[in-house]
Order: sequence, then structure tokens, then C-alpha cells
Amino acid sequence: MVERGKKRSSLARKAVILSLLCVCSGSLAWESQCWQEFRKVGPTGRALPDFSYAGYGMGDSPIPNLPQVAVATDFGAVPNDEGDDTEALQKAVDAVAAKGGGALFIPAGRYYINSKQDGKNPNKCLRIKASNVVLRGAGSGPEGTILHLRAPIRSIHSDATVVLGKSDWGGGSAIVTQDAKRGDTLLTVNTTTPLGKGSRFILTATDPLIDEKAPKAEKCEIPTCLVAPYQLRDDLYDTVGRRGKKLDFPVRIAEIVDDHTVRLAQPLRVDLLARWTPSISQWRHSTGSGIEGIRFASDWPGGYAHHKPFPIDAKGKDILRSSSEQNYQWNAILISRLWDGWVRDVVIQDYTQGITANWSKNLTFRRVAVVGVTGHTALTLSHAHDCLTEGFTITSQRVHTFFVSGMASGNVFRNSVVDYPHDKVAGTSPALDFHGLFPYENLYENIGQVYVMPGGAPSYLPHAGVRNVFWNLRCPAEMSRGATWPLGGPDEFFRTYAKTTSNAPRSAHEHWPKSFLVGLTREGDQPVKVRDSAADRDDEWLRVEGLNRPGVQPPSLYEAQFELRRGKGGK
Repeated sequence: MVERGKKRSSLARKAVILSLLCVCSGSLAWESQCWQEFRKVGPTGRALPDFSYAGYGMGDSPIPNLPQVAVATDFGAVPNDEGDDTEALQKAVDAVAAKGGGALFIPAGRYYINSKQDGKNPNKCLRIKASNVVLRGAGSGPEGTILHLRAPIRSIHSDATVVLGKSDWGGGSAIVTQDAKRGDTLLTVNTTTPLGKGSRFILTATDPLIDEKAPKAEKCEIPTCLVAPYQLRDDLYDTVGRRGKKLDFPVRIAEIVDDHTVRLAQPLRVDLLARWTPSISQWRHSTGSGIEGIRFASDWPGGYAHHKPFPIDAKGKDILRSSSEQNYQWNAILISRLWDGWVRDVVIQDYTQGITANWSKNLTFRRVAVVGVTGHTALTLSHAHDCLTEGFTITSQRVHTFFVSGMASGNVFRNSVVDYPHDKVAGTSPALDFHGLFPYENLYENIGQVYVMPGGAPSYLPHAGVRNVFWNLRCPAEMSRGATWPLGGPDEFFRTYAKTTSNAPRSAHEHWPKSFLVGLTREGDQPVKVRDSAADRDDEWLRVEGLNRPGVQPPSLYEAQFELRRGKGGK
């Protein structure tokens, strides 16, 4: 799937080394105490989160192989010519939707999207709004199916080469009338009339103390719940203001217990207070759609530097490509309001932004490669929940590899490789990114060559919410970005540009409150540290277990929790 030759061989060797981290026996093996505790009490109190519901169908059913119902060339799409194929491909997609779904097969060859016409950019994108519609190519290799973006996208946050999902809100709701704790599945509501077993909704809680016009750190409950013991400040006006006022996440109703009680399909990730007037509302979305066996390419020539135009030092008329274009306007895939969807066997080549998913749940990203020229992001999840990313390879240098923000939760990133060095000019590093506004309870496991270096606006701090988990990761030998990131030394797993609660050296970890770090190791002879120490600890800020100690059991927290939920013991 990835590029051929020496690079592929190098990645294969790295994958073998990474797999050895997952298969440990004899004297090296040791069982995590955090895992032992979870088996006893589940995702309650201070215990580990439950990640067993991640991915398509909550992992309980495989991604379907939908039958082929149409071929793109029958609708006028012509591979390997210079004509624009957007309209023909859109007709084919709409025809599949009109049939009630199925797979649209796009034969091998190059198909052009959003071509320039008479010097103008028509901003054409391929849109899949219906449920159960799959774009299926003939493979993601150089001789397979290629969707090629010819011109930059104008609408930077709502368009891409392919846009998947439906943007619409629903109506009708029930109100939660009693407090519920993290780990609970039963909710007491004023009525179950608008709800139904197996139905999908959005749960929204509103902080009654926050004044959006005059936000104050001392007058907010939801943000405090998501970041404690981090101490909020008034200058974090988005965090303690309009952006932090509402907590929302999709929920599935497993059972209508009685007229005033419902059982959720999975446990709550946070406490839910009745004074926040949580509502369970209808939420219109697409479901069961995906993209598979396709390579995405573009005309973008690169020359990337973080939030800079091209050329980097150009001004006014000398700017050939704006900062907006260089950072946001060459997008491969955008997903919005999709539940139970997927992207698999896909290569994204020469884009500044790879995949962006927001307001979605239970997506699977499997066997995806981001290759080619240097760019901005690889995979972005914002207000996305319980998504599963595995077998994801990033060799194209990125500022943000796996990027979470906007209360994203329950997402799992695993069995993946990030393979490139830090580039001072472009601003790229092989680092995990938390972009602010409380991304919480996300899992990173069995990933090679990563550490944590965040981004995001200062008003969105802290970088992360509570209880993010870093399990059995392999850190690179070089983890220093230099003096511009002062709150993290050369051996520190966490680093930040921003103030912390204590504002002390080696205190970057305070931006990841109540995080878990278990079984982290590092290339070379130097240790990986947190707060300038490799020792185990359990305090108000974090739980650290087995730094620089190979052989953690279970090697995969996700798999162990899934087996435990399915009654297989989770050993």
C-alpha cells in the first residue's frame, strides 16, 4: 500500500519491531496494575476508561462488503483523460443512493475532481450524503483507482475531494432528571416517548453558570469537570465561555427499561449532573457509508511551512499561495455526521490535510497511508467519538499526525507508524497532537516513533481533557523541538508552549490531567520521562507505570477490554 522500494522495506522492519513490543513472554512480561483495577471496577472513579466500543458497529460486527450496484464509467466518468469527472461521479453516487445504497465501483485509472476551467475554480466536490453508499476503487496502488484534486478547495472547513455524511440536526427530546456517574448506563428521564431501543441520539448538557458575554473561570462546571485539577483562568475565554458551555456526545439506546428509564449501549465517560439539563435529542446523520481501495492525489506542489504562505517570506503580490491554501485548501476526505462508517485501504498522496472527521461516531480507519510532500495534518478528529484507527502509516511529514480536539472522546489509535524526523523550517514533528477544548478519554497504543507535542489557540487551553491513555508506545530517540517549547526537556514525553497550573519547569504534563502512561519505551539509550522522572507514580495529575520497561501485559488495552466485554476474560 505504501510506496515501493527502500521506504517500504524500512517500514516493514519498523512494523516487525513494533509487533515484538506486543508479544512479550518470560521474565520481561509484567501485568499492569491499572489493568488489574479496571477488571475489578470497570470505567468508574479513577480507573481506566473503557475503549472496547471503538470502531464500526462498536466492534461487534465486521465492516460489511456491500454489493456492487453501479460502475462509474457508465455515468460518463472517463479515466486517464484531461476532462473533469466530478459531475459524472456525482451522478453515479446519486444513482446508488436512489437504489437504497450499495457500492459504486470506480475502475482503475485517474479521475479529476475540481478542475480549473477558464482560470476559475468551480469548487466541485464529490458528496455522499446518503446512508449505505460505498466508494470502491480497484486498489490504492499507483496503478489502481486515483481521485485527483486539480485545484484548491474554497470552503476550508466544509469541503474536500470527497465529503462523506449529512449535516443536519433533528428534533424531539427527553430530559435527564437525575444525576448519573461516570460508568453508569442507566439514565432517568422525564419521558421515554421520543426514544426507542436501538435508536441513536445526541446527548447535550449545558453549563448554567457560564456567561458567554463575560466568561469567568470561577463560574463554570462542565470545563472544570473535564480538566481538573488543571486550574482554569479568565483569559481562556473560549474554554470557560461559549466553547465550553455545552458538553455533547452521541448515544445509542440499548433498552427502554420503563417510562422514565433508559439503558445506554455503553457507559458514560463523565459525570452527568441534572442541573445541566441534559437532553437526549434526535440527530440526523448518515450511517453505513465508506471509502475503500482508492488513492487520493492532487496538483498541490507542497513547499509547506506551518501557517505560512508560499514562498515562506513572501508578502503581498509576491505570495504565490496563501497561508490558507497551504494549510487548509488541499483536503482529501471530510466526514461529518456519519455513524458507523469507514475508510480502508486508502492512500493519500500530496495533500496538506488528509482525513478530517467531526460530529461522528464509530468510524474505522484501517490500512491508510499518508505519503508525499510535507503538509499540515494526517488525521483530525473533532467532536468525534469511539473511532478506531489501526494500521495507519504516516511518512509524509506533518505538523499534526493524529489530531484530536473539540471534546473528542473514546477514540483509539493503534498499531500504526509515524516515520519522519523533526523539520525546523516546516514545523513538522512525529508527535501526537491535542488541540484544545477537552479531548478526553482517548487511547494511543502500539504506535512507533511518537511523543506528545500539542497545538491550538491559547484561548482553547488546556490542550487536553481528562484520562487520555498512552499504552505500550515506542518513543523516538530525539524528542526535543528546541527552545520554543520550554516546558519539556529532551527526555520528556509531554511538551507545550503554554503556561501550566504550576508554571514550573517539567510541568507540561499538567495539560493532560489524570492521564495514564503505561509501558512506554524509547529508541536508543536515553529514557523517556514525565516530570523529569521515570518512576512509577499515582497522584492527582497522572498515573505512570512501567516507563522504559518492555513487556507490559496486556500489550493491547483495546483488545483486552474488548475480550473482557465479550466475556472472554481479557487476559
